[in-house]
Amino acid sequence: MRYVIPLFFMMLLALAMKKGVSQDVPTTTVMLTDELEAERVDVTVHCWSPDEDFGSEKLQKHYDYIFKLQSDTKVVTCTFDWLWGLFTYDVYVPSRDRDRCTNHLCRYIITRRGLCLHNPITLLFDICEEWKELPPPKA
Repeated sequence: MRYVIPLFFMMLLALAMKKGVSQDVPTTTVMLTDELEAERVDVTVHCWSPDEDFGSEKLQKHYDYIFKLQSDTKVVTCTFDWLWGLFTYDVYVPSRDRDRCTNHLCRYIITRRGLCLHNPITLLFDICEEWKELPPPKA
């Protein structure tokens, strides 16, 4: 009987630790910040993956659009709609971004020329790609 109580607590502790590990799902956070040069130009951002729609949000300068990925195995695409047109970009591509995004965080700034990802080596937003314009809607 003397060993039953400590053994019971050890089993309970092991069960709690196992449960915590199995529920610990790594997430990746994607942050898009409006840094358009024009002060009074808002941008509407809409992001989605094949499994999830992260919604649409209208951003003012210096405001963020943030979402979390429970699984980093799917491509996430966003559209950016503002004064200069409607553009699209894959903000998360697993094969490209697992190593580019530090500590499961992908930080982008939105500029008129395109999106720029934060570079953990230079500490600047200098990994930039120009916009891909969407074709006009079909009539």
